[in-house]
This record gives sequence, structure tokens and C-alpha cells, in this order.
Amino acid sequence: MGSFKMGSIAISMVAMGIVLTASAVADTADSLETRVTELEARLDLIDQKFKLLGADSMANLGASEEMAVTAAKLYAQAERSKETQQYELSYRQYALIRALYPDSEEAKKAYPNAAGLFKRFYSRNRHKKPRTTWTTSEPIFMYDWVTIFFGETFPQDEMLRLFKGMPSTFFEKFEQFGAKHPEISKWKIGITKDNGIVEEIDAERLAN
Repeated sequence: MGSFKMGSIAISMVAMGIVLTASAVADTADSLETRVTELEARLDLIDQKFKLLGADSMANLGASEEMAVTAAKLYAQAERSKETQQYELSYRQYALIRALYPDSEEAKKAYPNAAGLFKRFYSRNRHKKPRTTWTTSEPIFMYDWVTIFFGETFPQDEMLRLFKGMPSTFFEKFEQFGAKHPEISKWKIGITKDNGIVEEIDAERLAN
């Protein structure tokens, strides 16, 4: 019974997109109305996410000690969705891998495609719907995702995947995010931009 409750709660939180701390979400929303709108948009995805997990009900999610859904299965589903041009569903499936299996190889493997899809929806909504999750909370989710690649060497390729072709203001918000994360703040990161669009990224490790 304990595993049922914990499994159900965990999946429910992921399905609602609660992958950020309350303070992080607050930083990205200018008003209560904005936060309510974001929550409503994520609640609309719950049924869809349960279906992609192959769950007929919340009870099924905690029926066994280990969830039947694996990172590999989610990755395969995301790839199929992408191939059939169900791009938003594909992104959500990739994102579930990061949320449910953050230390898996699939989380790293899913990142490039997720970054590309995220950029597509960010650009599409940036001006038309500036208060959607694509321009408020999802950027922070992607900032957090790229953080897993930081280590002794700078993740040049992964950073370019996320930032190349994006507005320089998107990178500036990442700098604010990175200042609170030691794995990022130990690097001095610079960009080359053309007409406000990121073209290249370079980094120098700061002395301890």
C-alpha cells in the first residue's frame, strides 16, 4: 500500500510538471494569474501522460514494487512520437525520462532531441503567448537538464544544442540560474551573438 501511495504521488507530480521548486516557479511568474494559467495548462496533460505511461488508472502505477515503465520504454515512445510528428507529446515523453530517471543514460540520450523540440516551441510562443509554460517554467527545466553535463570539462556540444539560435536574453536568464549552481558558476561562460541571436559559446574555468 505504501508503494502504491508513493508511486501514485510521484507520477502525479511529474505529470503536473512539478519539476521545479516553488521558489523557482515564483521567480518565473509575474503574477498569481500567470501561475494559475501555467498550472491549468499542465493539468490538461495529466490524462495524456498517464496514457503514454500505459496506465489505466493511478492504482496501476503503484501496483508493483518497481514501475513497469522503464527509461528505455519512454525513450522508444518519444522517438516514435517524434517520427510521427507528434512533437509536443514527444517532448513531454523525453522530459518524463529526465524527471523519472535523472541519472539514467536515457536522460542524457534524450537531451539533444528535447532541446531541439523545446527551442521550436519556445520560439513559436515567445511573442504570441509569452505567458505559456514554454517561455516561463520550461526554460528552467531545460537549464536544469543541461546542468547534468557539467563536470571537469565544459559541455560545449550540449550548451550549443540549447542556446545556439536562441535570443541572447535566453542565455542571460541562464546566467542568473547558473549563479546559484556551483557546477555552472565555476565556469566563466561567454557567447558570440549576431543581431541578438546566440551563435557561439565559449567558456573558461575559474580558478578555485
